[in-house]
Amino acid sequence: PGQLLTHYAPTVPLFLFDGTVEEMHAAMLAEVQRRRERGERVGVLVTDEDVPAFQGSGALVHSLGSAAAPGQVATALFAGLRTLETAGVEVILCRDFDEYGLGLAIRDRLLRAAAGKVFKHPPPTVN
Repeated sequence: PGQLLTHYAPTVPLFLFDGTVEEMHAAMLAEVQRRRERGERVGVLVTDEDVPAFQGSGALVHSLGSAAAPGQVATALFAGLRTLETAGVEVILCRDFDEYGLGLAIRDRLLRAAAGKVFKHPPPTVN
């Protein structure tokens, strides 16, 4: 158990963005704009601290809680994915988390949900 790359995965594509907070925001906002221009409904899964960066982007933004409270983020993760799916988004863009402590467990869950699709800064264009 737990050895498969995919575990729980949303029914819509999930892309994980890596880098500094500023790099993740810039890359995610560029991808939101690109996909919205194609008429796609985009969901963004972030923390409370990230929300202001996505206001006015046209994406459906869902916060997992404060980045300073990784336990809250971990608890809210799968409900957040399901909330965005239920809202009818066609793709979910998600910020990455720390590679240590509880952040590592969150990151592992997201990597499995994204089937390993992580875009490091600068990210390639995703389809």
